[in-house]
Amino acid sequence: MKTPFHSAGASCEDPGAERTVTSILRQLTAEARQWQIDAQRIMLAGDFATALGFFRNALAKAQAAGETELEAELHNSCGCMLSKIGNKVDAKMHYLSAVAILERIYEPGPNEPELLFFSRHNAGEMQREVHGQTVNKMLKEASALIKEGCIMQARNMLEEALPFAEHGAKDPILEAELLNQLAWTYAKEKKQPTGCGIPTGISLLKRALALIAPFVERNETADKLTHILDKNLEHFQEVERERPVWLLLNEADGFISTNVHEHCEAAASKAAAVYRKKLGADHHLMAYALNRLGYSQLMMHDFPGARKSLRAARVIISKWPDHAQEARVIGFCLAWAEAERQQGDWGILPPGWL
Repeated sequence: MKTPFHSAGASCEDPGAERTVTSILRQLTAEARQWQIDAQRIMLAGDFATALGFFRNALAKAQAAGETELEAELHNSCGCMLSKIGNKVDAKMHYLSAVAILERIYEPGPNEPELLFFSRHNAGEMQREVHGQTVNKMLKEASALIKEGCIMQARNMLEEALPFAEHGAKDPILEAELLNQLAWTYAKEKKQPTGCGIPTGISLLKRALALIAPFVERNETADKLTHILDKNLEHFQEVERERPVWLLLNEADGFISTNVHEHCEAAASKAAAVYRKKLGADHHLMAYALNRLGYSQLMMHDFPGARKSLRAARVIISKWPDHAQEARVIGFCLAWAEAERQQGDWGILPPGWL
């Protein structure tokens, strides 16, 4: 043990004054311990906010008396109360104060008191919880950004939060939740020409599943998150299978926008052939391809071909109730084709639709 630090004293030349100072210090110490006892009683009753006030009064008395070990003990108690009422940042500071005091008193080694061990442990726990709160806040903000369509801002925020979750909070479940959210920012790229987002999203979801695997069947939150991650991974892998087809659809859409209908017909026919092979004849994207094929045929006045393509598209899309918007477009184009009128006769809408 290091040489104790004394905060007060008196000259040996004045014994009376020394006795007075000693008496005052003893009184302060006694008052500190009484405040501590009262605080503990209030704490056991569950009134942590009031107990904190009593512990702080005890701490002030102990500091005035120069009772450094008692001061460290009371810092630890204040930290505990602050943690109970949710003030993790101030709790951490009290635990660190306790550590600093005890490290000043004791040499490193086996003779260190248990209080020093607990203070270090509690300071570390508070640091992890503070980082956890930071990550949760950033998760909520990123979720709001995603809903607003600010995908890159959300991704940057989530990537910034990742080290806090991994190295600060050291919470695998929280980190997995963050990775799941981050994966969705890449999912928004599914129709981009490069298609680079989906493979990255799949990798992030697999990483999240590996993180929480040790907690499955032991932690309810981990079980629920595993179910969500499995579903998302299945969806991402399905989108990855669809990606080559989306590229063809994008190509067909480009030809539609420039009124190059012959090329649109070729691209849509190719897309339909790829869909049939890769995804099956009843896949909803097959209806998307046939709709574009039928539209291009309609624009080239191939009404029999358009009717055939659009009728097939309508049958397929009817099996996919979640694609109501595409179903409406198919229905509109089919009604147009059934009228067997050229676009120039009455414009976009058939007579009687206005």
